[in-house]
Amino acid sequence: KKSRSVLFGTVMGAVVACWVFSGNYIFTSLFTLMVILGQLEYYRGVISTGVYPARKISVLGSCSMFITALVAPHLHQICLPLFATIAMVWLLTMKRSPSSISEIATTFLGMFYIGYMPSFWVKVRMRG
Repeated sequence: KKSRSVLFGTVMGAVVACWVFSGNYIFTSLFTLMVILGQLEYYRGVISTGVYPARKISVLGSCSMFITALVAPHLHQICLPLFATIAMVWLLTMKRSPSSISEIATTFLGMFYIGYMPSFWVKVRMRG
């Protein structure tokens, strides 16, 4: 059992080292994929409690933050306010039932902590 754990740790270390030292486009695409999966998992957990956030808008916003950080870093700061406004408009006007504070808060929490903050790693990587 101990040798299996050591082998798993070594393989994972090698995979992450390859990911970190890959090119900017590969790094960003794999990181974006991880963020999408993480964000959907977060929203699945939230939905199981009865709160329904704007998950599609948030995932799209997170993807745009990563792509913008890669392609046009000077426009990176615009993505969060833009998609936050789109999510707020959808939550307040497009939904059939009135949105609760929990739905709005979980939408922004997922967009900010799982999408916006990690996208700075791409931006920092582009500077290096």
